[in-house]
Amino acid sequence: MFTVTRLTLLAVGILTLTVACQDAPRLQPSATPPPDLLAQAREAIARRDYDTSARLLRQVVAETPDSVEAHHLLAVSASWLDLSDEAEAQFEWVVANGVADSQEVKDAREWLRAFRSKAQAAPSSEPAPTRPDRASLSGQVLWSKDGSVRPQPHLRLFLKGIKGTSIEDEFYRVQTDERGMFRIADVPPGEYSLTNRVAGPPIWRLKVALKAGEDLKLDLTPQNSVKVRDDFPDSR
Repeated sequence: MFTVTRLTLLAVGILTLTVACQDAPRLQPSATPPPDLLAQAREAIARRDYDTSARLLRQVVAETPDSVEAHHLLAVSASWLDLSDEAEAQFEWVVANGVADSQEVKDAREWLRAFRSKAQAAPSSEPAPTRPDRASLSGQVLWSKDGSVRPQPHLRLFLKGIKGTSIEDEFYRVQTDERGMFRIADVPPGEYSLTNRVAGPPIWRLKVALKAGEDLKLDLTPQNSVKVRDDFPDSR
């Protein structure tokens, strides 16, 4: 489950510092990325379109691999997209190649320290039982590719409280594991929308009602995709 965690707050801080310092002199020399792509990436980050910023920054990094700023912004974007492996790799590059006392390196070290502390503290046993006043949602994502239905690893899902309800501000992000499994725990009971995309055409768009103390199992398959069932057809 992804709520407002330490890593998310840290990413917010990094993003704030990045935007605030755009016009300040840089503390380390680095290769100059294509200005149009880098500017587009900054604009995408400012509007929190991290899919776009990550795509642009991967191109910038490929064309100018010595750009500390590009690696740093790609790490921030990947962190917001819950792409922990990519974020970790990019922040490690910043630490290894940036100037030691630069803000980018300080941000990278702090993120890596928090990320690794969280990983070490993560329990290896089965998930804790659902609290009596909370709910959880879990299942497996299966989709048809090349005529065969297979688990979908590393797919992002979004659970959002329905507008006009007492939980409309609740928002959760999760990424499926290697087997396409997901679990969102410690969720306030109520009615939610579950989808794999917050912008653009989704594969699933389902209404999910969670009850206090419930551990709801829900697989996402071709049988409940938007082609068969769309609980929010007027959503844009």
